[in-house]
Amino acid sequence: MELCESGSLAEYISHKDGQIEEDVLWNIIYELAKGLRDIHNAQVAHLDLKPSNILLDETGNLRIGDFGFSLQCSGEPRDIRGEGDRRYMAPDLLKDHFDMPADIYSFGLILLEMVTRTVLPDTGESWEMLRLGDFSDYKMTHVSQALQDLIRRLLTLNEKDRPTAQELLDHDDLKRFKAQDSSPHKGALYEYVKEIQDMSGDGESRLKRQDTYSTPKMKTDHCWY
Repeated sequence: MELCESGSLAEYISHKDGQIEEDVLWNIIYELAKGLRDIHNAQVAHLDLKPSNILLDETGNLRIGDFGFSLQCSGEPRDIRGEGDRRYMAPDLLKDHFDMPADIYSFGLILLEMVTRTVLPDTGESWEMLRLGDFSDYKMTHVSQALQDLIRRLLTLNEKDRPTAQELLDHDDLKRFKAQDSSPHKGALYEYVKEIQDMSGDGESRLKRQDTYSTPKMKTDHCWY
């Protein structure tokens, strides 16, 4: 198992004071899209994508973890209704469509949460309005039109109209990050990880996370799941 000693994206969101810089947001999008591409290429739907399941390694790279609800898309279907976190649940799951586009929708909700700095609802009218495509309560005008449009594409109600993870990686605003794949690099949240490492001193508090934050270590330079 690879130790992800720097916590999770959920902790970063809680720690961050004020708006998240757009360049950081695009870098996060790139790293998560790479992870989802590899997961989906393996014909697996995660089905519980949320900030607390996105872990951070010692250099701020994002790792998708917790495959407790995942489903092998080419295998036998199973009943997972009522499971997972309702705040990030795709409307597809309400129709028993347990497939990869549901992960893309959850991805969009994560971005919506980070851009608008609001807590997503887990029930009630606000929850329903989001899944009807009504984002009027979520202001995104402080970020570029390209990022606003991308989030709306991810949250398209028709699952067939959502981009795949590979199509996300082909987005013009993500091309500049591809150069970093050829050599070891600082992750999207490197500065945040460095900050918490400095705060933790000798690292004792980070080592206590070992049983909680870990994800399988692959035999590649880039471990995404």
